[in-house]
Amino acid sequence: MGIRQGLRLFTLLGGITLSGIVALAMWGSWRGQESLRHVLEAEVVPTQQLFLVDQQLTRLRVRMYGVLADDFGIAGARLHLAQARQDIALGWATYREAHAATAGEEEQNLTETVETVLRELPGLLDRLDGLLAARDLQALAAFVKEDWWTLQLQLATPVRQLIALQQGRVADAYAAAQTLHRQALIGGGVLFAVGLALLLVFSRLLLRYVSYKLDVIEHALLRMGSGDLRTRVGGSSRGEFGRIIVALDRTADRLREDREAIELLQRQQQSILESVADGLYGTDASGLITYANTAAQRLLGWSAAEILGKRAHPMFHHTRADGSPYPAAECPLSGARLRAADFSGSTDEVFWRKDGSSFPVEFSGAPIIADEQLVGTVISFRDISDRHAADAALRKALEQAQEYLDVTLAVMVVIDRELCVRMINRAGCELLGLSEAEIVGSNWFERFVPAAQSESLARSFMCWLDEKQAGVIAAHNQNDILTAGDQVRRVSWSNALLRDAFGAVIGNLSSGLDVSEQHAAELQLHDTVERLTELNRKLEEAQNQLLQSEKMASIGQLAAGVAHEIN
Repeated sequence: MGIRQGLRLFTLLGGITLSGIVALAMWGSWRGQESLRHVLEAEVVPTQQLFLVDQQLTRLRVRMYGVLADDFGIAGARLHLAQARQDIALGWATYREAHAATAGEEEQNLTETVETVLRELPGLLDRLDGLLAARDLQALAAFVKEDWWTLQLQLATPVRQLIALQQGRVADAYAAAQTLHRQALIGGGVLFAVGLALLLVFSRLLLRYVSYKLDVIEHALLRMGSGDLRTRVGGSSRGEFGRIIVALDRTADRLREDREAIELLQRQQQSILESVADGLYGTDASGLITYANTAAQRLLGWSAAEILGKRAHPMFHHTRADGSPYPAAECPLSGARLRAADFSGSTDEVFWRKDGSSFPVEFSGAPIIADEQLVGTVISFRDISDRHAADAALRKALEQAQEYLDVTLAVMVVIDRELCVRMINRAGCELLGLSEAEIVGSNWFERFVPAAQSESLARSFMCWLDEKQAGVIAAHNQNDILTAGDQVRRVSWSNALLRDAFGAVIGNLSSGLDVSEQHAAELQLHDTVERLTELNRKLEEAQNQLLQSEKMASIGQLAAGVAHEIN
């Protein structure tokens, strides 16, 4: 029997003599119905919309992990993404419309936080859809791991806090409705007792019915609040209580689905964290370790039971590499320092194992912020002992190479694309009359080439770096250099381009020999040849003149003889 049916029977039994009592009872019951309807329309429905927003955010992440694990198809994921976009927008709009005018300060702050993130959500969803369309699984994995995780933290937390507020409102509204019903029915019962025993019996029956339904609903809400989301209220789905029961059952189903999705996501995240080779541990706001993956336990030598609940710095970061104490206030991984800025890229730190040995590490850390409060930190680190050994071997090889360069008699110099000296051997330093520190970093053409040749040789060198032949500089060339004492020396160069890992030219290695004396001898020989050539020319001219004189003398003698014969 519904509430309205009971009120009709109550009116018939009371008659005209109890019209005032009936009117009062009907008014109380009507207020109870309005309260219940208000709970259903103004509180339960917006709560369901918040659950829909939270559910779609969680399912989207599950879908993306399913795509990465090849459990879901990309086409289906894109359809789900489009549906989620609509559901999130519609769900949030419905909630805002219902609570725009009644939101408290805390709810308003949470709502502004959610709307700030939701304004960025379409761009992220477009980017996610683009990655799915391009089938770029690597970029998708990075996006889900970094950007979407950040969005999940920034959006899911305030949404769930709003859900918690809504649940509190629903519970308060139900409690108020229950109180109102009881007051109305108890008052009616008192009036019925004064007016008519039959009405008293009927009111007690009606009160028992309503109380039973409210107790059932209250019991179900308490069990749901304690975490038992498989609770079912039971009973008929007809009438006002029936609709409330159906709404509660649906809410429990959605909460259970969300919890299962979150548990699945947590298991997936746990698998990812355990599969990485780097050590990873997390701390709470007070600095106590709350999680350490398998790699961290292996590198440090402590088990999870030994490391959880302890502070990281006094446990394995208490001493510097040189053996001096490391004050906790200077630790870059403290929560206060990480809150100011993310810390990454440190390679001069050491961690200490359980057995007392140490190893060099490269680590990075980031704070976990919720509601502008530091709630924890995440630190990742890796053992870089092999890298240090490789660096030492490389330095030794470079030192040996420098020794080889220093013992050669030829000048060896490396010039980069900025025309600056990056390396020069001992022979080059001796030729220039300067130390290596005074030479390295200097512009070669401005400092060590005579001013008259500096600009043209610099242009020719840049063409050589661009693999174009122009000017003097080529695979083999000679040019003058200027030493510290302003002495000009002639050097014969052999040039070879230097390239990076991608084949781009980054500079030039030149090997040179001082040929100043040879060049001077060549110049002197050239002058001697020119002088001999000039003397030879003058001799030929003198010979020609002598020959011409002899010819003229012969002609004169011939003419004299002819004249004598004629006479």
